[in-house]
This record gives sequence, C-alpha cells and structure tokens, in this order.
Amino acid sequence: MPYDVSLDQCLFSKTYENDLGRLTVGVHSYNNGVKKSRSAGRREAAKETLNSRRWEG
Repeated sequence: MPYDVSLDQCLFSKTYENDLGRLTVGVHSYNNGVKKSRSAGRREAAKETLNSRRWEG
C-alpha cells in the first residue's frame, strides 16, 4: 500500500527555538495506528559556530 498523506495525523507538535536553531518534536499516527514520535531540527547557526571553531587554532 503506498503512503497516503491524508492518513497521517499529527496528534501533538511543539517547537523550541533559540539562538542555535530550532527543534520540532511531534507525535504522529498513520491510519489510526501506533503513535510514533518525530523530531526535526534546524541547526544552521550551530553548524556555522562549529565550523568556525574547527578552523581556529
């Protein structure tokens, strides 16, 4: 059975953001099945900081 986006339900979602980036955590259920957690983050500022520190002696 192919994935059907209309059957994917977001039961809970919360986003946390600071100067290093953003993190979104959520609980999803597909076709009223088992609840699963998902997380997604954006760490552009953190990557930039790590890269600049890596090249500093």
